[in-house]
Amino acid sequence: MDIVYKEIAAPDEKQLSVIAGLWSEAFGDGEDFIPDFYENMPVEFTSCIFYEEDLAAMAVILSVGEGYYGYAVATKKAYRKRGLCRELFSRIRERCEREERELFIHPADEGLSLFYRRLGFFEVLSSYEVKTASYPIAPVRRLMPFEYFRIRDLYFGGSSYYPWSTEALSFMEKNGIAYYGAYIDGEECAAAVADGVIIELCAPEYSCGKACSAFLQEVGSFGTVRFLTPASHGGDCAVMSLSGKDAYFNLFFE
Repeated sequence: MDIVYKEIAAPDEKQLSVIAGLWSEAFGDGEDFIPDFYENMPVEFTSCIFYEEDLAAMAVILSVGEGYYGYAVATKKAYRKRGLCRELFSRIRERCEREERELFIHPADEGLSLFYRRLGFFEVLSSYEVKTASYPIAPVRRLMPFEYFRIRDLYFGGSSYYPWSTEALSFMEKNGIAYYGAYIDGEECAAAVADGVIIELCAPEYSCGKACSAFLQEVGSFGTVRFLTPASHGGDCAVMSLSGKDAYFNLFFE
């Protein structure tokens, strides 16, 4: 099968339409979502494999600090199980090596984690579980994106990963992510929540359990919360020390 590899830095209207078609097939997002994504998120380039001018596989590469984040990785159904994803990441890795930048991804489930391990990625995470408390923890309030950005910067500001802008956070809010804040054990904490699930937590190590409980109580979610933390910490709650505090991140590195 003759394939052509291209990197599209700034897709024009026609290219964006082609990308939107595969994106919608793979993830179910409406095609009007994709132009907004490109406008508001830090897209560095879109890695594409074409077969006879048909977009067969792609990965949207976001620039996040000192690394690249592989997002919206998809292969058209008609071209799956032909090694195109492997070829795609082989080309992306070549660029990363030239630029001396790390590449990381966040697989959506364990099955995809196994798939990406076969492509050469390795896991730097282990799971950590905390059972949410049933008793009141602290008053919680809804945050505007710029407020979440300020609190988030206390925890992630010194990190080279996930340096989202206020524009990106506003875009994510428009697409279903809510931001909450609270004072836990005297520290200002925050969380990004989608469909009752905490997708990002900004809290000191010693307050993570309480913070989870407070934010999940606010959105009506209870039970056991599973976090991903770097395996180098042996599954402990601590993740990485930033600006004298600890913060969560859940990434796979290459």
